[in-house]
Amino acid sequence: MTEIPKPSHLGRLHILTQEELQDLYELPNFTDQERHLYFSLTKNEFELLAEFRSMASKLNFILQLGYFKARHLFFNFEFQAVSTDMEFIRRVYFPKEKKRIRKLEKVAINTVLKHRRTIAELFNYQFCGRPQRKLIEQTAQNSARISSKPIYIFREILTFLQNHRIILPGYSFLQDVISKSLNNEEDRLRTLLRTRLTSTETEKLKDLLTDSVGFYEITNLKREPRDFSFSEIKREIERGAKIKEIYQSAKEILPIL
Repeated sequence: MTEIPKPSHLGRLHILTQEELQDLYELPNFTDQERHLYFSLTKNEFELLAEFRSMASKLNFILQLGYFKARHLFFNFEFQAVSTDMEFIRRVYFPKEKKRIRKLEKVAINTVLKHRRTIAELFNYQFCGRPQRKLIEQTAQNSARISSKPIYIFREILTFLQNHRIILPGYSFLQDVISKSLNNEEDRLRTLLRTRLTSTETEKLKDLLTDSVGFYEITNLKREPRDFSFSEIKREIERGAKIKEIYQSAKEILPIL
């Protein structure tokens, strides 16, 4: 039985490093070259921009649009926190609005949500609602049957999200989903083994995990014979006889697992 990874100090699985978390979830920190790339507007994007009246709304739209192009994710931010990006946008699109931009107030939440819906529709992306979360849970469950490594399941989920153009949900949700999938898979395997293994087979498996003169019996099974001497060949035959019944059972049980 593979060991389920231990939870982190926050009570959730430790899956990503801090650097990996930042790459996925933190507000992008663009270089000048990246600003030219991500904040450049197409004709279609200019037409959408014209639908928003206030300067704050226009700026917020361009910022969210650029960040989404980079991360396929939406961010909450204050204008002061992205002042360098704002100054770049002002110079390119609103060169005469320097004084006005300095006095901008926070954009209303309804406007922010409208920006997000517009951008998601523009790039044909779905928000991660209840139906999408159910699909993520199923993806995690299927992946847990292949590997018990959380990072493997996480990457499979990312691939699923990218293929189906679904916006990445919060990290804590993914931690919980992956933890649940691993626990469910462990329960599934335990139940199958309880119903398929006889008491004799169970005892023989336990014997493989007993300490035998400094080595677990299963460790001895893994050891290669030193040579082709009579004593080594005899020892190999004895090992084979010990696990013959387990081998026959394994041929039946492993395909089911």
